Amino acid sequence: PVAGGRGSGTLRLVVPEARNVDRGVSAPTLTGGAARIGSLSVPDSAATLADESLDSLLAKARSATTRPGATGLEPLADAARRLERRIVGLQREITSKLHERAAYAMASCLAVLAGAVTALRRQEALPLTVYLWSFFPAMAAVITISAGQDFTHNSGERGLLLLWGGVALLAVQIVWEYRRLVRH
Repeated sequence: PVAGGRGSGTLRLVVPEARNVDRGVSAPTLTGGAARIGSLSVPDSAATLADESLDSLLAKARSATTRPGATGLEPLADAARRLERRIVGLQREITSKLHERAAYAMASCLAVLAGAVTALRRQEALPLTVYLWSFFPAMAAVITISAGQDFTHNSGERGLLLLWGGVALLAVQIVWEYRRLVRH
């Protein structure tokens, strides 16, 4: 933030004051260009941390906190556990969104096919009847995709069965209608 008096013509940069808050960890000490917190050495440069993979950083945190005599590193262990849970949650969210979008695309194509096959098979019926015979299975597919996405996001890959189940049932309905059309 920039502050200055009105009409003074000068600008001052306001920097927040750093306060040392005790969180159960001893204050970092600088030794040889690196900060040390307990037995864990934290490099002075953030660039060296940015070059490492997340898995290696979590492994280092895990090994530092499980070492005999490692005291005062509980906040680091808690942060590592929270980060691991967050990574797993984000991976589940990515999986659920990717499958949700693919399932919606597939369901859209199948809904068009369902409408066409139903219209051919029930060509003597009223248009609303044909619409309803193709609309309700497509709507069921959309509902199962949405429910499966939520289930996959919350519980992992088990929800993919529900997510793709409605699409599969829509495909089965199309095949069933088409076989009945060919028979007649």
